Amino acid sequence: FIVAPDTTQPGIQAVEIEATDLGGNATVAHSTVLVSQIRDTVIMEAGSTPPVIEDFLLEEKKDEEFVTNLSSLKLVVGKYPIKIKMGDRTLVSFLEVVDTIAPTAKVRSISAYVGDKLSASAFVSTIVDASKVTVSFKSDTNLTAKAGTYAPVIVLRDAGGNVSELTANLVVTRDTQAPVISGSGLKDRTVYVGASFNVKSNVYATDNRDGKVTVTVSGSVNFAKTGVYPITFTAKDKAGNSSSVKITVTVITHPPFSAKGDTGNSELNQLVDTIFAKTLHGDMSN
Repeated sequence: FIVAPDTTQPGIQAVEIEATDLGGNATVAHSTVLVSQIRDTVIMEAGSTPPVIEDFLLEEKKDEEFVTNLSSLKLVVGKYPIKIKMGDRTLVSFLEVVDTIAPTAKVRSISAYVGDKLSASAFVSTIVDASKVTVSFKSDTNLTAKAGTYAPVIVLRDAGGNVSELTANLVVTRDTQAPVISGSGLKDRTVYVGASFNVKSNVYATDNRDGKVTVTVSGSVNFAKTGVYPITFTAKDKAGNSSSVKITVTVITHPPFSAKGDTGNSELNQLVDTIFAKTLHGDMSN
């Protein structure tokens, strides 16, 4: 430059440039340079109030105005082009959203059983930060591999790279409580030959840890044959605790038919009794 622009002064400035080749020949050129009247970049903290037009200007505001609608931008961590109208010109500045404040949160104490799967986020609540926060364990150790008291370190990391570490409390116990089997189907029953019912009907099992658990049935009933049939209901939880309840189903024959009426004719009585004895049994004769 013969005459260089003053970059501290916004506006249009005349410049003079000389170019000389290896043979010593020189050429002088004249031009103009527009030194922008706006800042190249404006920095704001994530979650703070967005800047106003004056924050982008290098000199006192005149008739400048935003072309870009800042309220339409989701101002998360990042860099955004901002158009500003200055007279008949539109200039571009940048708004850089940064996050320099580490996240905070409240720590929860948790009780769990051996073998439970736990997420790091379960140990924290009320996370406060202006940007998205990820939650993780500082160590990948299996915290519920065995019973004991532990102090896992929870790591909070926001979109700006700020990190907080919180120490939580975890008490791991072994589940020793078996499921409870209940229901109206848990009773001894007596039925006649030929009758039938689902022995598993109205039998349920719930567990303190697993909630509703499956009930299995061992034993069966031959409803076509008299006898006493033992039935065992068993429920087992994920920790291996099991419980059983036993009932018996007794299958009996019907009592024989007993004549109770009189037609007034002995021969007719005999004929009717013979027919009824073949088709009816004792509990159907009333």
